[in-house]
Amino acid sequence: MIRPEDVLKPTANRLAELLASDDGSRILRLLAQLGTTDSIPKTDSSQTALESVADGPDLLGNWERKVESGQVLFVRSRNSESKRLWADVELIGPKGSKRRIVLLGESVARGFFYDPLFNPAIALRNILQSASEDVEIVDLARIDLQLDPLLELIEKSLVLEPDAFVIFAGNNWSLSTRWNSNHSRAIAAILREGGDWGHLRTYFETQLRKRVNWFLQSVAAISQRNQIPFLFVLPEFNLVDWQDRFEGYSALLRKENLPFWFRAKEEAEIRLADGDFKGAASLAMEIIQLDHASTPVGLEILAKCKLSSRTTSEARRLLEMARDVDLPLPLPKSPRCYSVIQEVVRSKAEQLGIALVDLPRRFQEYLSGDLPDRRLFHDYCHLTAEGIQLAMAAAAERLILMTKKTAQPWLKLAKFECSLDPKVIATAHFLAAIHNANWGQGFDIVHFHCQKAVQSSSEIVGVMLLFVDFHLRRAPATFCSTFELMAKTEGSSAASFFIYTHNPRHEKCLRTQLLDSLAHVLKTSNPEIEKQVNQLLKTEHGVRSRKTDLLESFHGNASFSALETGWKNNLGYYQAYNKVSSFSFISEQPCCVELSLTYRVPEFASIERLISISLNDVPVQVVPACRHWRTEVFRLPSSTIREGINSITIHWPQPNWSWLDQTERIASQIEIDQCGSISGVWTSAYV
Repeated sequence: MIRPEDVLKPTANRLAELLASDDGSRILRLLAQLGTTDSIPKTDSSQTALESVADGPDLLGNWERKVESGQVLFVRSRNSESKRLWADVELIGPKGSKRRIVLLGESVARGFFYDPLFNPAIALRNILQSASEDVEIVDLARIDLQLDPLLELIEKSLVLEPDAFVIFAGNNWSLSTRWNSNHSRAIAAILREGGDWGHLRTYFETQLRKRVNWFLQSVAAISQRNQIPFLFVLPEFNLVDWQDRFEGYSALLRKENLPFWFRAKEEAEIRLADGDFKGAASLAMEIIQLDHASTPVGLEILAKCKLSSRTTSEARRLLEMARDVDLPLPLPKSPRCYSVIQEVVRSKAEQLGIALVDLPRRFQEYLSGDLPDRRLFHDYCHLTAEGIQLAMAAAAERLILMTKKTAQPWLKLAKFECSLDPKVIATAHFLAAIHNANWGQGFDIVHFHCQKAVQSSSEIVGVMLLFVDFHLRRAPATFCSTFELMAKTEGSSAASFFIYTHNPRHEKCLRTQLLDSLAHVLKTSNPEIEKQVNQLLKTEHGVRSRKTDLLESFHGNASFSALETGWKNNLGYYQAYNKVSSFSFISEQPCCVELSLTYRVPEFASIERLISISLNDVPVQVVPACRHWRTEVFRLPSSTIREGINSITIHWPQPNWSWLDQTERIASQIEIDQCGSISGVWTSAYV
């Protein structure tokens, strides 16, 4: 008799308990999982690499294999839908007399915001040539490249006969990109055995450590077998400027601690804004004690207090912890290189014969001990032109050392002037402003990039005006003439950026901080810009001329944040992951507006029996909480409505659960791949 694997036994036991219940969908899902045995790849890459360069792959990234005059070359595919994710290069020819270096990596290596007019491959080539190195850089970096496809691409790239590989990656290695039923079963078991957030974090760190080790060992095997040196560039993160939006709470926070957690959070933010760093630090410590560092809130506040007193090393430690908090969350999140990845690469790469450029330490050296910020980063991990230049100078130093065995200081190499067109710099800052706004970042950083864009080149003003027009229209972007005009603007990669980040045919979102910033920087060239924006908003979205669905993404203030991914999800309604939900609507003039709210709250939300609704921060209505769908219709008084953008906020009841019930609820939902429950769902609603 063949017995099931040990890892499947907890699932089988759960099935035995559930067979008598009515929860059929979950039983079926669990049964399906018994046939799944996904695990970390155990393939020895030394057995899968190309045996002969001549018998190369038919497709290398986005380039198709061709044979001309007995020579193999690769021509850019015309049919590939993913070609926008790769380098804008038509031909990769046969190897010549120059030393050939293949660059692989993710969007950071792709030169996000600058590509194709500037990117790390261009910077690396220019720096090496300035140091009298006659090289050819083959750019195989791809936006959103994951760990497994990266290794496959390395193996295929052997056909190019490279003299060296440079790997600039690590931001897309989160396990959330390859979440499977094994992870679901393991997490459910941890929770049912009394595990907390720390146990979940340990589990994911262990799994990720295994995968990174496996990758490095596979790369080392390829390097040794083919006698080709590898250089790994370890990414850094924008610790100072990037803020992970977190208005909610940890689902594993005990209910008796919730009121104290929210009180401490609100008071700490007030103290921090008032410059009372001592008081804010004390409250931040209270937050960390209550949630066991399962949210970034207390960590980020305490780090800001440390920075105010120039305690930089402690601030770095806290901000790195805040960056790593979301590692166990199987939800979309901004790419980042977690501490566990950095630790494994630092400890194993050189041991395995892989040269290493440690960007966190190199940037720290360049900034004289300061933490990485907007000087080197446009957002969470994508580098400014200065950051790209520094990273590739550090890579060039090691590459030169590999061949000449003599060092050229990387800071000296970084002084090579890249001479970027001001229009390219302006476009990059403008796109960074949009991207930061899309991720829910604050007005400060969005406005900074808008200002830098205009300061870099006044020609960006025309692109900004086109953006404002098509961004505010109801029609999809691709149907707007202003979007077409922007796409045709010489020297602008703005249209490509929109295709990179989202399908421009999809619904748009109202980004008030971005609109406010654009209106401010455009005033000089167009004094009527605010009036024009308000008129366009009223014409396209005014509530008097049409019935408005506040669950349309334009009205929902939803960002790309992991905690807002439940926006009109596959269930067909909005799920609130935060205590407060915000919506916007446009009024042509002050008038009475009728609001219809269809909602329900989960069974565990029963401490507070009321839901409060505010309009422009003024309380206007209170409705009873209900476990079953309920509709309330009421009028919003004209005295609280203003011309233009109005904000509706819904304050949901505080959850009320027993610890055992909460962990069982999360475990049960994770088993059927409803992973959002680990973030804490407050309620569901139509508005």
